[in-house]
Amino acid sequence: MTNDQTQREAAETAGILVAVVGLLIFFALAMGSMRDKSLTFDEGFYVARGWAFMQTGELLTLGHPPLAILLVGLGVSLEASLPDPRGLDGWLEGDPERVSEDLLWGGEVDFRRVTFLGRITIIWLGVLLGALLWRWAKEWYGPGGASLALALYALSPNLLAHTRLATTDLPVAAFYVATLYAWMRFLRQRSGHWLWISGIL
Repeated sequence: MTNDQTQREAAETAGILVAVVGLLIFFALAMGSMRDKSLTFDEGFYVARGWAFMQTGELLTLGHPPLAILLVGLGVSLEASLPDPRGLDGWLEGDPERVSEDLLWGGEVDFRRVTFLGRITIIWLGVLLGALLWRWAKEWYGPGGASLALALYALSPNLLAHTRLATTDLPVAAFYVATLYAWMRFLRQRSGHWLWISGIL
């Protein structure tokens, strides 16, 4: 192995370590601030819709991306004590606000734990978005540019604020960026699988 190869491998390893540290910082900041953040006015709505979607396949209302609702529901479904959503107040009328109120405050449910489970999947999605941005920046600007992009991402108050909430804002942003990345790869490589990925996203 030549000195150039050794230096390139060392630089690659260092770049990956910087990325891991940056993503861990982002995760820690999101988790730490989430702990002290009370439930926002619309999070209960998304938590209830996610739980209902996981249990029944019903979205209750239209107007928001179903994949984002599914991600929230994946986390919430880890709580075994949740009641059948079809028995909640407002279910028959299709009123998600009443369903969410009954789910979180109408029974014996630990709403803090349910909120945490709904939020944690969005935080992990935020970590994945950070990793994608790092990779994209690395392809265009090298390890230094990738590290700078990830630092700006990991320390962005706006991104941290939305990542810690069980809402659709961060998922929409993440899948939008992923779609643009896949489309860019298709334009550069003319590879059919990148076209399919951009279409699916």
